Amino acid sequence: MPWTILAATIDNWLETTYVPFEWKYDGPRSSYKAGTEGQATLDPMRNPVSGVEASATVMLPAGIVSKQLEVTGTKTFAVFSKGLKFAAPGKYGFYTMVEHGN
Repeated sequence: MPWTILAATIDNWLETTYVPFEWKYDGPRSSYKAGTEGQATLDPMRNPVSGVEASATVMLPAGIVSKQLEVTGTKTFAVFSKGLKFAAPGKYGFYTMVEHGN
């Protein structure tokens, strides 16, 4: 994981918060909840005219964080913690499998 690259994009580090974490892996319908501070529920992309589910895959042969991303939409996506508040339901989302190591 390119932690130094990601860290360079952060201007203001917030205090670490420890919260219960719930995760449900269900492909394009996956979701997570991080206490009361964060949540996301994915929803398959849909054709805006017909409403039919659509799929797309982003391939990154050299990888950045992962080499393959499955594109979805967000049914819900929100972060409400001290110093950070935003929501982006109905926007772009993705799921992927990653492996981390030193």
